[in-house]
Amino acid sequence: MIDINLIILFSITTFVLMITPGTDMVFVVSNALSSGRKAGVASILGVASGAYIHVILATLGVAAIISTSPTIYNTLVLVGALYMGWIGWSIFTHHGAISSLDKVPQRTLKKVYMQGVMTNLLNPKAIIFTLSFFPQFISRDSGQISEQMLLLGVILVIIMIMVELPLVFFASAIGERLNESDQLSKRVHQCAGGILISLALYITLTRLAIA
Repeated sequence: MIDINLIILFSITTFVLMITPGTDMVFVVSNALSSGRKAGVASILGVASGAYIHVILATLGVAAIISTSPTIYNTLVLVGALYMGWIGWSIFTHHGAISSLDKVPQRTLKKVYMQGVMTNLLNPKAIIFTLSFFPQFISRDSGQISEQMLLLGVILVIIMIMVELPLVFFASAIGERLNESDQLSKRVHQCAGGILISLALYITLTRLAIA
């Protein structure tokens, strides 16, 4: 069993890191602001699932291969940025009010969920984070390393949901007020989509400059 002190230290450190705005948080808040509470929750579950898949890949050793290959790493960065830009454009060009979006079909929520999964999976920084951060809280004397990794992954997901869920309720509440007007609804979607598009452009240009 993993040392309880390591679990506490991991939890505190992870919480501090999670409250720092990043790609996942921007994605979640943008969806909650433009598409309502349900879409925001679906986004959280999506990015959290993606994060845990990274933990599984790291446990299997796949992430190590990706992180040591500049070509694969850069490709993931660019593909992830393009994907985020596409999501941003979809939000930017959608002008429906949240009152109608709050009753979105289950299939649409599944789509938002999958977008969250892919947003996290295509973020190579998440791979590097898992590979560099998790080993610091792994003890060889505390049983199977793979079991410890998976347990820390569960804790990571729980903390991620705890941090981002209040943001979803806050952002969706603001969005509902703003969407009472069709004109404001249009501006909300343009703002939320524009943020994702801008972030995608920044990531792309930065990566091309480095390359």
